[in-house]
Amino acid sequence: MKLEVQQLSKSYKNRTVLKDVGFSLEKGQILGVAGPNGAGKTTSMRILATLDEPTRGDALVDGFSVVEDPDRVRRRLGFMPDYFGTYENVDVHEYLDFFAR
Repeated sequence: MKLEVQQLSKSYKNRTVLKDVGFSLEKGQILGVAGPNGAGKTTSMRILATLDEPTRGDALVDGFSVVEDPDRVRRRLGFMPDYFGTYENVDVHEYLDFFAR
């Protein structure tokens, strides 16, 4: 999978939470994202996973736009937040299967 992030920005009302983020990754590369709370990590991941739209910019997953073609992007990647919570009587395999679908 190739990922190209093009000047992503996200604002809520009068607050900019992500400003002009851009990078690219080729198949096989790994990227770690670190930073303090409020740095835009989750917002960036939500945009890449097509759960939120950028105010400006775009990201391409294997050439498909998260803005213009989110359905094709969703077929190529998944997003499992660490804060989603769990359900009673769901084992780890079921939990991962849920997010993989």
